[in-house]
Amino acid sequence: KVTSYTTEQEGFTESSYSEENVVQDGKIITSRGVGTAIEFALHLIAVLRGADVMKIHAGRILWPG
Repeated sequence: KVTSYTTEQEGFTESSYSEENVVQDGKIITSRGVGTAIEFALHLIAVLRGADVMKIHAGRILWPG
């Protein structure tokens, strides 16, 4: 499963393409582009440090998610 910037979708013919902002498939994490950078970064924090640490950082940047 993978996501990417819209114009790159056609390059993933052997993948299950998703239009979600952030997609994790095993150890591979992809996002749609610059507009999803904060969501991507918070997902990485959750994976590496845990959901509680991610929530702390999300609160510090006033992220509504």
